[in-house]
Amino acid sequence: MDVTAKPSWRGLRGQVLKGAQRVSVRRAFHDNPLLLLLLAAILVRALAAVFFSGAIGSEGAEYARIAQSLLAGDGYQGIAEEGTQLFFPPLFPLAIAGLSLLTGDAEIAGRVLSVIFGGLVVLPVYFIVSRMYDRRAALIAAALVGLHPYLIYLSTTVNSEAMFVTLVLAAIALAMAAIADATPRNALAAGAMYGLAYLVRPEAALYMLISAALVFLHGLGRQGLSALASGARAGLLIAAFVVVAAPYVGWLSLQTGQFRIEGKSPLNIQTGWRIQLGENPARAQFGLDEAGNESGVWNRPNIDIIKEHNLSFNELLTYLRQKSKSVLENASQAVAGTLAFGSPALFGLAVLGFFARPWSLTLGVYQLQLVSVLALSMLGTYFIYYTSERFYVLLIPCLSIWAAVGLGRVAQWAKETGAEMGVPGRLRSSITALTVCVALAAVLVPSAAVAASMLRGARATYPIKEAGEKIRATMRPPARVLDTQTTISFHAGASHVWMPYADEAAAIDYIKKKGIDFVVVRKSDAPTRPYLEKWAESGLPLPGAKLVDTFDIGTWETVRIYRVDGDGDG
Repeated sequence: MDVTAKPSWRGLRGQVLKGAQRVSVRRAFHDNPLLLLLLAAILVRALAAVFFSGAIGSEGAEYARIAQSLLAGDGYQGIAEEGTQLFFPPLFPLAIAGLSLLTGDAEIAGRVLSVIFGGLVVLPVYFIVSRMYDRRAALIAAALVGLHPYLIYLSTTVNSEAMFVTLVLAAIALAMAAIADATPRNALAAGAMYGLAYLVRPEAALYMLISAALVFLHGLGRQGLSALASGARAGLLIAAFVVVAAPYVGWLSLQTGQFRIEGKSPLNIQTGWRIQLGENPARAQFGLDEAGNESGVWNRPNIDIIKEHNLSFNELLTYLRQKSKSVLENASQAVAGTLAFGSPALFGLAVLGFFARPWSLTLGVYQLQLVSVLALSMLGTYFIYYTSERFYVLLIPCLSIWAAVGLGRVAQWAKETGAEMGVPGRLRSSITALTVCVALAAVLVPSAAVAASMLRGARATYPIKEAGEKIRATMRPPARVLDTQTTISFHAGASHVWMPYADEAAAIDYIKKKGIDFVVVRKSDAPTRPYLEKWAESGLPLPGAKLVDTFDIGTWETVRIYRVDGDGDG
């Protein structure tokens, strides 16, 4: 090194500025750890989506195809049913359509939205816990949801849950602000946010009514407002919701010819009712009548089922009564025993945090808000004919809110126990930290094991995407694909036709009638159709049918694709 060389003031100035920037960035994260948690939550979801994405899921295929149809000028058309799609609300597919103008791909747009909204969940959780408890608990709760393995997995899919959970929690945070200070601005903001959440999943309308009632009651009880003034604040919340929701309600009502705020329950209840009457589940969904026409709930246009939805009041009560046992069993399992969520440890910490501190009137109202949302989310499964962990996903952030306080109580117990036993201060701090780490591990490790298996399973489905893209490359115009799932049809850019529940002869006639180009035979779905096990073992018994692709998905699935006219070269 030449010590006689003159310093370069320009270089020295650049080094000083770079050092100052590094210090300012470190200080920004130190002063605002929520920013670090937000970036970490988005980054880990983005990495999981990049490295573990396989084929799009069946529900994601529906959302993404709606987005594609909107951009193509074909209206609100999905992939799985003929005619207008009336089951899914519009915000998520509209967002996919808008973002796909930048990404050039609807599937990528859907995954990006899930990653972003999945990461953003830390913000409403932080603000809810800050209002209910304190900043320390808020940061712990934000970290729990930001790094929760199952929420990370869910954010890699093209499903609406990530967007819905974040919007609902944001609405709850704004509703709590309106409860504490019922200004018109707070009430309007909460109602508008509930309206956006409703446009993702319609049950948000019920959550909104709970918030409006609590704004009214708290205004009367704690703030001393008159009934008229308190009612006006609650009315503003409802009015803002109505303004946001009205265009969809109007469109749905116009499509169905009856006032409707959602289109899911008629389809789900009709399916569940037929299954309760003893009908084979696959027949109820995808059956054919004696003339070979579609007679299931899901292989006919949505509008036909909605107009036929004519259960009497007594039949509806019977349906709900028979559904109660499975709802209670599934809900209790989801709350206290789902390893994917981190329970039973998450549930235990939540119970500890729920009763850890005395409640003021305002805190009691906040608690009632969260408990009501959880109860309604579980009651909503009465109107779904099957069950899935993701239907209960709101449990994770809500339980994490209380679990953050529970972790604080665990830390305090460990610290005070060490003091009572005469443990030295430095060692006591280490024992306290270790105790908290063990409690966190009891939540996160089981969830991580389940989520890792789900992510590996998702990545293993990539051959499905490749198979669909092969079909897309060989067919002009788009193919017609018969399958028990919509994933290959989506990646092929094809028209999807549900594989019917019928005898073999009727199924073959149906293939000819529908002008099917490709038939997908999945070994794992063989029990769902009377003829499918035979086809999985012996091939498609149709003259001219040619096996053009076959592959395995992990160890649980074998897929064979047949070109019906025999002209494809695979």
